[in-house]
Amino acid sequence: MSLQDVTYGSPSFVDSNDMEKLPHIQALQRNLHQKRFARMIKTIDDAVVSIIKTGGQLTTSDLTWTKAGALFGHNSLHPKRHVDHLWASIAQVTGYTKEALKALGSLLRWRISLREENWLLFRRDTGNIDPDTGKEITISEYWIKKP
Repeated sequence: MSLQDVTYGSPSFVDSNDMEKLPHIQALQRNLHQKRFARMIKTIDDAVVSIIKTGGQLTTSDLTWTKAGALFGHNSLHPKRHVDHLWASIAQVTGYTKEALKALGSLLRWRISLREENWLLFRRDTGNIDPDTGKEITISEYWIKKP
């Protein structure tokens, strides 16, 4: 089944092939050594598996919730060296900018879209305005049924 976007009511499937073609992911694949990119993917995949196995950061009813910031932020439960490597690798291509956040979000969405489990994606406005674009900043939240 994989990933369904439920942001606007009726669910739509997220195509993993489309996700892999996103500019941020293409830039990372093109500009990083293959082994470095593979290590990044392993870090993300391991984090996703940990959500499935342990129930993630926040649980309500039968659903488990996460987002990129919870998985790879300052309070990450994953090995610091792997999280630091992930951020440093992304920053090699994007710099430590908001583009790094978008790249990480793209990677997480792509990797979840490849999973066999049924995941839900809900994009939520934060109420904060991006000073560069004048648009509201949106975050993606991922939900999966508890094992």
